[in-house]
This record gives sequence, C-alpha cells and structure tokens, in this order.
Amino acid sequence: MKKKLPRDFDAKVYLELHRDVRAAGVDAARHYLEHGIEEGRKYKPSEGLPRPRGLPPLSDISQLGNDGIVILGDNDSPHFRTIIIVGLPRSGTSMPAKALHDLGVWMGDGIDQAVFEDVRLADALERRVEDLSGVIQDYNSRYDIWGFKRPMAFKLLKKHIKRFRNPRIVVMFRDPLAISKRNAISVDVSIEMALRNAAREISDLIDFALSIDVPKMLVSYEKVMSIPEEFVETLVQFVGCNPTPDEFKEAVSNIQNSPELYLISSQTKYSVESQKVEGANSRTAVEI
Repeated sequence: MKKKLPRDFDAKVYLELHRDVRAAGVDAARHYLEHGIEEGRKYKPSEGLPRPRGLPPLSDISQLGNDGIVILGDNDSPHFRTIIIVGLPRSGTSMPAKALHDLGVWMGDGIDQAVFEDVRLADALERRVEDLSGVIQDYNSRYDIWGFKRPMAFKLLKKHIKRFRNPRIVVMFRDPLAISKRNAISVDVSIEMALRNAAREISDLIDFALSIDVPKMLVSYEKVMSIPEEFVETLVQFVGCNPTPDEFKEAVSNIQNSPELYLISSQTKYSVESQKVEGANSRTAVEI
C-alpha cells in the first residue's frame, strides 16, 4: 500500500516536534513518509497536552479539526506486538476488531464472525488463569502481530498485562445513551438502569485508559465512523501491520454502524432461533 500523508499533516509542526529532522535540513513530508511512520513519530501535538515551546499558534483552521482519536504513550516501534481492544459492551469494539481482521491481523482461533472474539483466550483470562500464559505463548510462536478483542477485559488487564508481548491497547468510547439504548433493546434492561450502569463503567474505563502504562489508541466511535479511511490509516500505523491494498480497501469498506450479523448476534431479548445467520455464535455474542 502506497504511503500517503495524513490530511492534517503540518510540516512546520512536524519539524518543531522533531528538531533532529529540522537540524538535518530534510523535507518534513518526505521524512515522515520514509521514516516517520515506521518510527511512530508524531506529526501534531498530543491532544490535551501543552503545545511545545515556540510552536506557532493554531492559525490554520485545518488544525482545529477533531478526528476523535488520541494516541498516548506510543514511544517505540517494536516488531512484535499484541493488540488488545477493550471498551464497554455495545460501544463499537467489534468495528476495530473487524478492521484488524480485514487488514490481515490474526484475531484468534475460531473467532465469531459477528463480534470477532477469541473464546479460547477470553476463557483463559476470565476463568482459567492457569492457562493464560500458555495460550499467549502459543499465539506469540505463530504470529508476530496478533489481536484480541474483549470489551470488559479492561477489568482484568492491569493484573495480567505483563503476560502479553508488547501490548498495545485500543480503547473504544461511545455515546453512553447509544450504549444504553442498545442494551435496552438487546438485553432487556430498562433504559434508566442501562444509563446508570454505563456511567459507572465509563468512569472505570477512563481510569483504566489513563493509568495503564502501555501505548494506547483512544477512539470515539461516533467520530471515526464518519472518517473510515483516516481511521484505518491511523490504526495501521498504531498496530504496525502491513496490509495489501486490497486488505486496506476491504477494511475501509466494511466500517459501518451495526451490521445485520452483529444485530442478530448481540441480542438476547428475542429468540434468535428463527434468525440464525451462518457464522453467528449467539453464546459468544451475549457475553461481550
């Protein structure tokens, strides 16, 4: 896949952030494409952090855009990586999991095609901790980069994160009302209860995201749904995979809100016996 500059790339900002590049007198855009992407270099100041001293004011309106993605702690570029996707149930975690699958990242043995969850690793993490290291070592021996999606795994990851090889975490955030209504529709709980539960869980998710000391990609589901290509580009850079042009195109084209297979698989309020879709696994889905 041909590398291309992000739409919000700013040469002046890039040179200010990387003074070694500026001192070398090389072209900012060329350096970013040839070296910066591979090295994980920033091309804009991290959101929420002070702008570097001497950086010019934000006079260009393009720099004021909000893509709904924040990268934290991404200071290295290891060859071997484990990508873990977490968030609240029904917060859109299946979307990046599906994207990684389309990009050629292995997401587990016998994954469910509706929610892309690895039951084997989830079972080891949640019920058979004595098997966890063995499962991880098995996956490490087979794949340089592999992924694991389990929304509520963030409740357990702090305790076990050191078992994973070079973990990188994608944390999905979504409008709590959207999460709550999906739960009310799919799991038969009241909207009032669902909203209160979502508020508590979002607070816990934020605490996790800000405290765990590994590279993190924080993603607003609503924002990135409107910029699928930019989201996939950022995901590729964060994950460190090397998809083919067809894989990249497939990942972008499959980003959609609540595909039919997911809707059928995620609900427990109504019987799914008459709505089975090939590849769906209702037991896995209802446990997300």
